Order: sequence, then C-alpha cells, then structure tokens
Amino acid sequence: MNKKSASALRAKFNIGFSFIEVMIAVIVLALGLIPVFSLFTSTSRGASSTIEELGATNYANEIIDNLSAYKYGELPEIHQKTDFDSLKQDPFFSRMRVSPLKPGFKRFLKIYPRSANFKIPAGAGEEFKKQIEKICMFKVIEATVEYSVKLEKGNLNKEYKMIALTGSDELDNFE
Repeated sequence: MNKKSASALRAKFNIGFSFIEVMIAVIVLALGLIPVFSLFTSTSRGASSTIEELGATNYANEIIDNLSAYKYGELPEIHQKTDFDSLKQDPFFSRMRVSPLKPGFKRFLKIYPRSANFKIPAGAGEEFKKQIEKICMFKVIEATVEYSVKLEKGNLNKEYKMIALTGSDELDNFE
C-alpha cells in the first residue's frame, strides 16, 4: 500500500467527531440556552402577577357594580376604610351578591359624600343656588382589594383601588 491510499483509508474512517468536540459543543449550547430558560421563568412570574391583578380588579368591580344600582340617598356612608366581610352583618350589604375571595385577597369599602365647588353667578336666585347645590353633591364609592403576590424572596403585598361617583337623585327639571 502506498502512502496516498493509507491516508485516504484513515480519512475514510475518521469522518465523525471526537468526544472532546462533542462535549465542547454541548457546553456552548447549554450556555446559550440558559438566558432563554430564565426568560421563560420570568415571563411565567409576570403572567401570574397579571392574573392576581385581574382577580383584584374583578373583586373591586363587583362591589362597585352592586352599589351603582342604588340611588344616592339609599347609599349608606362609611367614612373609614372597612373590611367588606364585616359589613355583611348589615342588612343593606347582606343583599349584595359577590364572589367568594381566593386565599390572600381582602376587600375593603369606603363611601363618603363630596361636593364640587362651583362659583355661583352674582344675582342668581335662591332656587338656582339650591339646584346647583344638588348637582354638586355626590358620593364617592371606594372599593379596595388587598392581595399578596408570591415572589422568590417572599411575598409582595399589593393594593388595587377602584373609585366610582354617584350623583344626587333629588334633581327636579333643571332649567
């Protein structure tokens, strides 16, 4: 056998990769995939946080929707932020239908009157002043949901607040 045929024969059998080449390729591939996998975990954490926020929004919206059905004069006044579950003893709130809370969520409610300040034109009559005062009165319905988001290093407490206004229903035809 001559030298050319021996080297051709050796080249024919050395077509594959050596063990070291395969190990280096695996290590490079693994180092390249680490950021991709960390992206998946942070995305899933963000999605679970969004789900918690959506739940808080729905819980607050249920309270607002229930109370929006009542007239201005029918709404009780609650001047302090009060736990909604403790209000269910009151006959007014016991009629409200709301979803049961998931663990870690808590609802609060505050209802208080406010008035807008408008300058009444000089020379306005008493009847006009009374109408303006009625228009300017409203009640603020403040529904708050507190919840906790689980993180790697513990929990993060969050609060979601939804506010609605309801105006006076004592208006006559305003001209």
